Amino acid sequence: MGMERTLYLILPNLLACEEKLEFKQKKMFS
Repeated sequence: MGMERTLYLILPNLLACEEKLEFKQKKMFS
């Protein structure tokens, strides 16, 4: 149970970080 709960907390943060990185890369390329 505890492991699943931490995953639910971490996954949204990881997705947000990836979106920020992609946004930065798009800015750099354009």
